Amino acid sequence: MAMFKLLALAVLFYVGWAILSRKVTIKSGPGWETLSRADEAGRYWLYCGIYAALGVALLTIF
Repeated sequence: MAMFKLLALAVLFYVGWAILSRKVTIKSGPGWETLSRADEAGRYWLYCGIYAALGVALLTIF
């Protein structure tokens, strides 16, 4: 159970870091893709929201 809490804190820390740095890295097909808030604001906020929801789910459900 503590493992999920630590994972949740790591994910939420990453969301904070992504918001401060204005870049988020996502898994895209066989590789990784980095999205910038200046270039693709819609997708950037979508993936920040998905990661934040994952972090909250890990804290509350598991």
